[in-house]
Amino acid sequence: MERRTTCDAGAERRAERGTSLVETVLVLAVASILAGAAWPRVADLLDTVELRSACVRFASALARGRVAALTEGRSWRLRLDGSSHFVLAPLDGDASPEALPARVFFAAATSGGDVRFFSSGLADNASFTLGVGDARRRVVVNQRGRVTVE
Repeated sequence: MERRTTCDAGAERRAERGTSLVETVLVLAVASILAGAAWPRVADLLDTVELRSACVRFASALARGRVAALTEGRSWRLRLDGSSHFVLAPLDGDASPEALPARVFFAAATSGGDVRFFSSGLADNASFTLGVGDARRRVVVNQRGRVTVE
């Protein structure tokens, strides 16, 4: 028969009780401080991901313009329509504006925000800078009609 001491019985009862309110509040306070310290980096990361996605989408629209000019044998044009919209259409036609994602905007553009794609596959040199928050990224079209995201 095993004999229990009063110290062992007290320790066993404390282990069965769980955590106290003070311990729970302390853990929540530490977790809040860590989350608060990490938030600016998380927000910057989200801005970067959103901007990268918008640049790829915009570069895809530019590439669509080049492919359309080559396949249809006529010039196409992409022009900016405000700070967050653009229109891709045949040079002699018009189309509905396409929008960038909600927080993304055009920070700068060369050639007045217009770029033409010719039926030969060539294009006007153009550079578009997209932004979200403090982050910026460029989408460049060279004379050969190639589109790159920098």
